[in-house]
Amino acid sequence: MKAVIYARYSSDNQREESIEGQLRECGKFAERKGYTVVKTYADRTISGKKADNRPQFMEMISDSAQGGFDVVIVWKIDRFSRDKYDSVIYKSALKKNGVSVISATEPIDDSPEGKLMESIFEGFSEYYLKDLALKTSRGMTENIIKGKYNGGTITFGYVIDDERHFQYDPEKAPIVTDIFRRYASGESIKSIVDELNFNGIKSNRDKTISYHFINCMLNNRRYLGEYSFKDTVNENAIPPLVAPEVFEKCQQRLSENMHRPASFKPVEDKYILTGKIFCGHCGARLTLTTNGKKYQRKDGGVTITPKTRYVCYNKTRHPELCDGQTGYTAKKLDSVIETVILKLFEKVLNLPREELIEGQFDSRLADLNVQLVRAKAELKAEVEVREALEGELIRVIQGTSVLNREMLNSKYVEAQDKVALKQETVDRCQRELEDSKVLLDNIRKQYENLETWSTVFSDSAIEVKKMIVSQIISAIRVSRDYKIDIDFNISFEQFGVEM
Repeated sequence: MKAVIYARYSSDNQREESIEGQLRECGKFAERKGYTVVKTYADRTISGKKADNRPQFMEMISDSAQGGFDVVIVWKIDRFSRDKYDSVIYKSALKKNGVSVISATEPIDDSPEGKLMESIFEGFSEYYLKDLALKTSRGMTENIIKGKYNGGTITFGYVIDDERHFQYDPEKAPIVTDIFRRYASGESIKSIVDELNFNGIKSNRDKTISYHFINCMLNNRRYLGEYSFKDTVNENAIPPLVAPEVFEKCQQRLSENMHRPASFKPVEDKYILTGKIFCGHCGARLTLTTNGKKYQRKDGGVTITPKTRYVCYNKTRHPELCDGQTGYTAKKLDSVIETVILKLFEKVLNLPREELIEGQFDSRLADLNVQLVRAKAELKAEVEVREALEGELIRVIQGTSVLNREMLNSKYVEAQDKVALKQETVDRCQRELEDSKVLLDNIRKQYENLETWSTVFSDSAIEVKKMIVSQIISAIRVSRDYKIDIDFNISFEQFGVEM
């Protein structure tokens, strides 16, 4: 009788040689039974939950129609599938092709007792997966309550910190805020998309910005600070990037313009702080205004000299709300901020890069690696306990064990829980290690950006300077006598620069 062997393991938690161990056990079984093994199939590091995701498994099912083998030998029934529905479907497909499935370590035959035992083994595997899915769902709900990242594509404008909380992305957060502000002010999505793509802005997946991307962003309530999973909503889980009134104004425009996109004509702007500057007394945004002062010439004519200022809206329209001054000369303020940025460039780039960046993370990454190795070892030990209990349960069913079945069932469920908890610990350690590596990469990119910006800033056009300023600065508050307070998108302290 011709046979094939199918082996599978699902994660790095099993030794690499474990799949070879399965093949060896199945080979010995085939030899004892007098089967001729004509081929082996093996899916490495692939879950047994869904058969469609296992290329070697699907190839075996397809090959069965050619009549080249009569038996599929697996180490255990759950190597074939942990999903009971898949198990029935694909065993039926094999049966139609004259092929049966045999376990090398679980003595199951075609008798009623054998069918009962097979169902029990499949049930254990399915219980394990569904129980783990339930625990995962509970874990994700708990993460929402605690404001912790649940996985998936990170929302544009944010990064994930060591504690798995959302934090502002120093490069992309200002872009998000600016997009909402511009759309709320009347600019069209198309105009926003065109400018972002012109400036080389990419999505988190390194794709060009599309109309759909901006439309989804404008509807995303995470930018208000909300985080949700199923029916659980945490309204204060994420640092908000958009004020509620701005978000609602965008929703109104989206609703009104669903079938009629708005038009927008950009206004020429020769100053770098528009949209970033606020009154230090009342908090209102300062807007650019230009007016002219008349001078009488000796020849009797009149010369009008334009004067551009950043003006406080409250001071001009509601003076009782602001005790500051009305406006500030735009050219003077821009010059002050340019000087601040150039000094920051100089301070950061005069410090040694290796000491600034790499030194901070060496010990952190080493400690996380130790934690991960320990967690994997503990998981392996719990898996071995669970497998030992599985073996004893088989012997109880066969009538060769004197142990109490109810007690074993209880111990088995307890072992399943311990394995699930240890798996969560391994997953958490792996996430923390990956997150630390991502954070290190982000800091490297920030440093590289600062290097690039420092070489082009002084000689750049206004549009380029505005983009660089928007990446570095989130807000500027100016008070009487040009006293300035700046909020930065980049943590310069991480580069050893005191602010």
